[in-house]
Amino acid sequence: MLAAKVASRPGTDAIYSALATTDRPLDHHHNEHIVVGSLPVIVAPKPPGYQKHHTRTVDKLRYPIGDFSFPETTTPDERRAWIAEVAEAPAKLRAAVAGLTEKQLDTRYRPGGWTVRQVVHHVPESHLNSYVRFKLALTEDAPMVKPYDEARWAETPDVSATPVEVSLTLLESLHQRWVHLLERMTDADFARFFQHPEIGLVRLDRNLALYAWHGKHHVAHITSLRERMGW
Repeated sequence: MLAAKVASRPGTDAIYSALATTDRPLDHHHNEHIVVGSLPVIVAPKPPGYQKHHTRTVDKLRYPIGDFSFPETTTPDERRAWIAEVAEAPAKLRAAVAGLTEKQLDTRYRPGGWTVRQVVHHVPESHLNSYVRFKLALTEDAPMVKPYDEARWAETPDVSATPVEVSLTLLESLHQRWVHLLERMTDADFARFFQHPEIGLVRLDRNLALYAWHGKHHVAHITSLRERMGW
């Protein structure tokens, strides 16, 4: 998922997020019904003290580098640092999966989360969408962009059938183009917007911050799994 503080659509990750972050204490004597989007979810009884521990554990597995908040303002130095992180992301993702077996690639990075294979294929899909949004915002006035259901994209048949090398190479090529664009954008360019139907106006400098975080976020899913599993 892109960010903890951006509304997510119903799906495996969204349901786990709701279970992990609901503000209401779970009654350990009775089932509780909550709603995620249009999906009713039954929360089974939990022992006393479970929720606090469970929330910390799931949050750490889901957000190993912490969650994301859009910055109110940005500086040229911050933007240069984020561009450098975008430039480094393909190599770091490649290094994160180096030497993994097919079985390891099909291991979920957390209970109920995506497999390592799904994570690898998700990153270029997400970043392709972001690259196009940058281009739209630079060439149109506050264009409305189309969201996509990343949870369902992760389940299409190409995800299990495509070697991860294809997506690693795709990410490398994409980021070469993206970084060439980002390095040539002016302050005025970074102040341009696109409209997202779920979260409203998104300024390009803030979206750059999001995607610098996003690459590190998913790399950490894999490296933290490897550390826990001793791979």
